[in-house]
Amino acid sequence: MAKSNIKKTLDAPLKSGGSVNENRLGQAETLLKKREEAISAISPSIKKNKVVRDSFTMPASYYSLMSSLQQRCMREGVGVNKSELLRAGLDALNSMSTSEMVKIVKGLVKLKPGRTSQK
Repeated sequence: MAKSNIKKTLDAPLKSGGSVNENRLGQAETLLKKREEAISAISPSIKKNKVVRDSFTMPASYYSLMSSLQQRCMREGVGVNKSELLRAGLDALNSMSTSEMVKIVKGLVKLKPGRTSQK
């Protein structure tokens, strides 16, 4: 193929492609609008919760328990981080009766609040 033929072949869609490109952009915009409408129809009432950062003291045994629970979840194909585990635990406590929850809370060892001194 000669250079002039290649150039004509490559330039042809660009010269006549204004309407083709506009048509493609129009289709893409239509699809994006439909997607946004579908998402808003599915979850119109879901609001983003404000995230609060906090720190707390935890015995080493509970910290290793968290790691063990994370590994159990991973074996089942569910990736979970420490924050998600803590929130799952809170949901589990919340779903219990008050007497069950109090029994578990009373069984915990009381810890001195604050940071331990580093020597």
